[in-house]
Amino acid sequence: MDQKVKLLFISPEFYQYINAITDELKKHDIEVTYYKWWPSLGVFKKYFFKKNEKKRKRIMDKYLTTILSETKDKDFDMIFMCSTIYFTREQTKRLLDAFPKAKKIFFMWDTIINYPIAESYIDLFDKYYSFDKTDCEKYSLEYRADFADPSLLIKEPIKMEKDLDLFFLGSVDGYRYKMIKMVEDYCKRNDISFGVYMYFKSKLLFHLAKLLYPEMRHAKKNEFIFSPIKGEEKDKLYARSRAILEIVRERQNGMSMRSIESQLLDIKMVTNQESIKLYNLYDKNNIAIISQEDMSNLNREFLDGKMKPLPKDIKDEYKVESFVKTLILDNLK
Repeated sequence: MDQKVKLLFISPEFYQYINAITDELKKHDIEVTYYKWWPSLGVFKKYFFKKNEKKRKRIMDKYLTTILSETKDKDFDMIFMCSTIYFTREQTKRLLDAFPKAKKIFFMWDTIINYPIAESYIDLFDKYYSFDKTDCEKYSLEYRADFADPSLLIKEPIKMEKDLDLFFLGSVDGYRYKMIKMVEDYCKRNDISFGVYMYFKSKLLFHLAKLLYPEMRHAKKNEFIFSPIKGEEKDKLYARSRAILEIVRERQNGMSMRSIESQLLDIKMVTNQESIKLYNLYDKNNIAIISQEDMSNLNREFLDGKMKPLPKDIKDEYKVESFVKTLILDNLK
């Protein structure tokens, strides 16, 4: 009997992202050893970890030593790293050099201009993929879109009256908060109903955000929720809404998870991302693009118009099966 393929997987923890990938790999009889992109840290340690480069390097050196110690007897066939932007180039090379026979694959789900360290990794990997078409062109990378949470796609859609024109559910930073408040004001002036659920993991993080982001200095606690909305409650909010609001960082060009999932669920989206036009999910009937200066595309004609369903072959591109095939299975051949 053939020996199992062994894969070292290092990635941020992100909703059901890790489970979706590892579950799909297990279907192909691949043995996965998973590590988070950084060690577990408390709120304050995490803050200083991000802000203090010397402290971060010391913590990551120690973490890397732990990983190498725990995996020294593993003969990996592949090392698959997703957006592991807290390792230095030297630390990444040390990790990769420890497993000379392994195929080295990297996937970047953010824009390199936001995390310049990611550019320094490019030559270390056999294949380097990005979800950002602009980065792919600039750095000669291979393009690969992200995927939707499989659990969303297997559920029977809930049928409800569409009593919300627009809906936002997600965490915020200063820029996103400022944009959401601008959209909220625009909706009030134009008789558009808007359900807003801005989320923080804790009240402590909310108060920290008020200190860190000038745009949130006057934010009030009652504007936010501190327990995640999920399961049927979240599904009902989607079912009630004509469109979902997505606010991406100013320099992000790749498609966000929310962009993908809204289109696969046949729900319209309103976004500030002009570069969404570069991707095959975009259709002006389904996605309205706004900016701080001009929100006129968010109107009754768009909200009340019919959704144009995506062809099946395009929808299939954004499933975890396609993602795993492109990045892992095809590179194991």
